[in-house]
Formats: sequence, structure tokens, C-alpha cells
Amino acid sequence: MRPTATMISEYTATLFTGYRQFLLQDPEYPELDEGPRTSEIAIAGTGMVEFNCVGQFPEPTVRFEVWSGRPIGGPVDEIPGFEGLFDVVNPLVVLGSPTSASTDLAIPLPRSGPYAVQAWRYLPAESSESRIIPGAQVEPEDWLIRIWPHCPDESDC
Repeated sequence: MRPTATMISEYTATLFTGYRQFLLQDPEYPELDEGPRTSEIAIAGTGMVEFNCVGQFPEPTVRFEVWSGRPIGGPVDEIPGFEGLFDVVNPLVVLGSPTSASTDLAIPLPRSGPYAVQAWRYLPAESSESRIIPGAQVEPEDWLIRIWPHCPDESDC
């Protein structure tokens, strides 16, 4: 029987974006490579995950969770989600703008190697707390992102 996964760490931040996206990336990976596009929400690939925002001037508030294994449960089924795989050589990744910004977060991971990722994007109408400001250029989005070490055969985890 597989042990119950536990949350190792969590972060919440409002990020700047570039080109309507933000990234989770290993800054030391020799060549970042997007995987196949299977979702409009995100793309996972070699050394990175690209998260795609909806608005013209998005300012996403992201809750980012690192887990010891696959979390049980998640948001309601009505919210479309994304699941994918990526890998890192450096267990210190950056969550933030593809062009670097002061809001970028450095996040330590338990180890290098393959990881699984789940992501959900909540638009203002779906969010429990809408942050829409009349006349503002910024368009808020809320995200929940979870990652955990990927172990296909449950060994070495």
C-alpha cells in the first residue's frame, strides 16, 4: 500500500507575466524544451512547465504546493485542469515571468529528477474572491499548482 502523500511546502504569490504566461523552470537546465500541447492551460516539458493565462494583461495569484507524492483530491470537477510531467537537474526551480521579474519565486524541491504537475486556472467569475477593479488594466486569475516527485514504479520515492 502506498503511503499517504503530505504537503512539503506551499507558496502564494501574485506574479508578473510575459507574453500572457508564466513558467516553472530549472534555470540550470541545459536546454529547455516544451512538450506537446495537450491543453490550453499549460505545457510540460524538459526542465520547465509553461502556464498560459487568459487575459491581455494577466496578474495571476498562484498557490504553489510541493507534495511528497500524488495528492488525493483537488478542485471541483467543473474547473478544467492540467496534468503533465517535467524534469529538473537542479532542485531549486523558479516560478515566474519568462522575462524575469521581481515577483519571481525560487522554490527548493526535495530532489532532482522527474516530477508530476497538476494545475487549475480560476477566472474571476469562477474565483471565490473576485479582484476585478473597475477601469484597471490588470486582469486577475487564480491558480492552484501542485507538483510531486514522479515515480512510475513507486521505487526510489
